[in-house]
Amino acid sequence: MTNIKIVAIGGDFIGPEVVSEGIKILNRVNDLFDLNLEITEIEGGSYYLQHGQEWPDGSYELCNEADAIFLGAIGHPKARLPDNNIAGANIVLGLRLGLDLYANIRPTKLYAGVKHKVSNKFTKGWEPSNINFTIFRENTEGLYSSPFGKQPVNENNDEVIDARSITKQNSQRIIRLAFQYSEEKKSVAPIDGKKRVTAIHKNNILRGCQLFTREFYSIASEYSNIESNDILVDAFAQDILRSPEKYSVCVTTNMFGDILTDLSSVFAGGMGMAPSGQINGWSPDSQGLFEPIHGSGPDIAGKHLANPIAAILAASMMLEWLSRKKGLTKFSQASYEIEKAVQELLLEGKYLPFDLGGTAKTEVIGTRLNDILNTGS
Repeated sequence: MTNIKIVAIGGDFIGPEVVSEGIKILNRVNDLFDLNLEITEIEGGSYYLQHGQEWPDGSYELCNEADAIFLGAIGHPKARLPDNNIAGANIVLGLRLGLDLYANIRPTKLYAGVKHKVSNKFTKGWEPSNINFTIFRENTEGLYSSPFGKQPVNENNDEVIDARSITKQNSQRIIRLAFQYSEEKKSVAPIDGKKRVTAIHKNNILRGCQLFTREFYSIASEYSNIESNDILVDAFAQDILRSPEKYSVCVTTNMFGDILTDLSSVFAGGMGMAPSGQINGWSPDSQGLFEPIHGSGPDIAGKHLANPIAAILAASMMLEWLSRKKGLTKFSQASYEIEKAVQELLLEGKYLPFDLGGTAKTEVIGTRLNDILNTGS
């Protein structure tokens, strides 16, 4: 079997810290399952401070040729481009748009043993059996498709217009991918065990959402075995808090998906428990980028406080995706073992990160997960 090429970009502040633990786990399962992973690390973001460019020459080409990309977090407040934009943002957007990673998949799962921080206290908020849904976010158009292309209305630059374009083609492909995922992953809503895909929109006001909803039901008609429904984004924001067990797979436009998945991470225990994958399908020539959804965390960087579990779960997502892309079940087995090890660590309760009420340092969590994978306990 040829080597599976992974490009790892630590990024800024806690990004390299959590990616380092993710690589530790990838190396372990690489040995256990003979995955033939070839991991190449490159810099980004703060690289600009020393070199005057956002990442080394040839980095984009390296990512383009890789089987998958593993990213930490980009964002250094002192690394600013001449136009005052954060250095490294073009890395993320360049890969997203350049590789056409149109689907941003963000699962939300509550593992047993996780408590929720509410009013600065850790308490049991939701039942793990009720929290297991995935939001598909369109990733290449809408308000985020060109955030640096804002057009001033007048020469004084005291008003700016952000354009939101929603197209039939891009709506169709993200919606279809959500239905395929629901069908093939056998994902069901905890409340009733039914396969269900929910469209989230604001079609009572926005024409782009009217198009999105129209295409949703057009594609839903092809999947008679999957229940389909839709809900206004503001109603969903309330309902998901009250009845998360109603949802299995959701699909929405770019900005709505960004906001709602950050909100949903609270169910899982916070952003330190929330992985994501940006992909353009599951075919042999498809491409994917996997990362935790949290930011670069400059306030906790270097203090060993960062929770690496989101990054490690993102690595697990990457292996599951590679399994489907390559048609190799051992990648899926490795992904399963990583997730099982995470669950065991959380149930132990001895190695919880700071954001879950524990005291375990970043590298200690990674080492403990590595030990669990080594011994099975």
